[in-house]
Amino acid sequence: VIPGPLTVADLTGIAADEKVIKRIEVGADNWIITTTTVYRSVGSTANWTQVGANGTGWTVGSPTDIVCFGVSGGNPIIAVAMGSAVAFQFTVDNGTNWTASTKTANSAKFANYFCVATVGTAQPKVWYVRNQNELYVTFDLTNTGDPTGITSATIGDNLNDDFTSIIEDKNGVLLIGTIHALYTYDGESGKVTRLTPVYQHKATSDTGA
Repeated sequence: VIPGPLTVADLTGIAADEKVIKRIEVGADNWIITTTTVYRSVGSTANWTQVGANGTGWTVGSPTDIVCFGVSGGNPIIAVAMGSAVAFQFTVDNGTNWTASTKTANSAKFANYFCVATVGTAQPKVWYVRNQNELYVTFDLTNTGDPTGITSATIGDNLNDDFTSIIEDKNGVLLIGTIHALYTYDGESGKVTRLTPVYQHKATSDTGA
């Protein structure tokens, strides 16, 4: 799926002109987040059902990322990042019900992007970032398995930066992108390293300004 405006003819069940942000595979199913909601395709069929805004407990917001980590009651735990001002949401019943995160470590209930870390660690975990410069980690996305979350580091500028991505490389080091620079974070030592110069970011518009 290429991000951009989609019509019903492209993906059956996706609202016309909805913008796809990300797709993930969970077992035999596919999940998609758009700028407003979440869709699920059971058994990787071509038919999509909205399970976000139609689900009980869904909080209106703008999804920015989606991740699958862990199992609860035989179902995958799916979490959707909602940006720096709306708590991320998770479901343990395939989107029938949604729960907002209440993690209490600073602003650990908010997330812009997630990353599942599995390399060189005895216990897989989820790292996640929140604008402007906050990095968190959890071993359980739910509120009961980990009610607090862990504050790990500050990355970049806390006033003028925004995150663009977070991934794990083959050595287990996090690569964290912002609009101004690319950083690494070593989860063992806690060391933050900037890999690139700090680039000036200029907002663009159609007004010629």
